[in-house]
Amino acid sequence: ALRLIFAAADLLNVRALAVISPEFSELTVQDLTNLLGPVLDASADYVKPVLPRAPEDGPLVTQLVRPLLSTVFGARMLEPIDPLLACSRGFARRALQSQGWDAPFAQYGLDPWLGALAALEGFRLAQSRLHTQHASLRGQAELSEVFRQVVGSVFSVISAESARWRAVTEVREVPTLGQAIAPAPSRLCFDVDACVRASREGVEALQPVLKDVLRAQTLASLQAAGHSARIDDALWVRI
Repeated sequence: ALRLIFAAADLLNVRALAVISPEFSELTVQDLTNLLGPVLDASADYVKPVLPRAPEDGPLVTQLVRPLLSTVFGARMLEPIDPLLACSRGFARRALQSQGWDAPFAQYGLDPWLGALAALEGFRLAQSRLHTQHASLRGQAELSEVFRQVVGSVFSVISAESARWRAVTEVREVPTLGQAIAPAPSRLCFDVDACVRASREGVEALQPVLKDVLRAQTLASLQAAGHSARIDDALWVRI
């Protein structure tokens, strides 16, 4: 679908293109203006959102994906895997010429791949603050499946682009546009019991790997901590 949208934009010779996901609620005219504005005034070719996140919202993105992709691809984007974006016709045309559409990561990893393409090929980048939030998370896949999809696709993109990002020597700051937004209200919705159970089962299932990468004492401490929701700071650092 995204490939078709890019092709239509190229054929119609559009000035700017916004791609919106049904995951977003209450997207306003001002949000669209903020997203499309940098492309329309020719200051950016690829624009991602900055969303109002509660401090505990999206730890997989904020604590793993964001710093990892920023470092590897050399551009500090706050929402690198979010489906919402705006781009120029030039970027859409370049994306159409690339081979990523048929790559193994295409099912879940098109968003980080497009960001990698924009960063590695020197397109002008920008981020715009939006007031919209993701729709309710209820009904989505379990955390373990989400982790597999997100982390698996991210590492697949990193692997596919390894020949190019090895030459990256610094991380550039991406301009952030728009007025500051108050953080979203807390909406913590973790099933703690399910997370503890998944952690315990994961540690047991990964014994062949963990015993090779962790000291015996560290692994024993991790196994002991698997019966609660708490891993103290010292153990976390050792792991």
